[in-house]
Amino acid sequence: MKICPKCKKQYDENQKFCKICGTALVEEKKKKRVGLYILIAILAIAVCTGAVVTGMVIESAAAGRVGKQNRRKQRRKERRV
Repeated sequence: MKICPKCKKQYDENQKFCKICGTALVEEKKKKRVGLYILIAILAIAVCTGAVVTGMVIESAAAGRVGKQNRRKQRRKERRV
């Protein structure tokens, strides 16, 4: 698709000049999707960060339970003695 830089009218590929103002036509530039790629990257980073934080919380909670169990066992042993 070609476009007139002056009047912004669009023409087919085979046209070379604008029918209205006579200006040479130029190829229409395709819009870049940089914003979309940035958004996808930010979302991917957020998901990875959330997964890491969730894993750390779960691991910390599991370590806390193990620690409690070990303390209980130690107290039981101390009571027996």
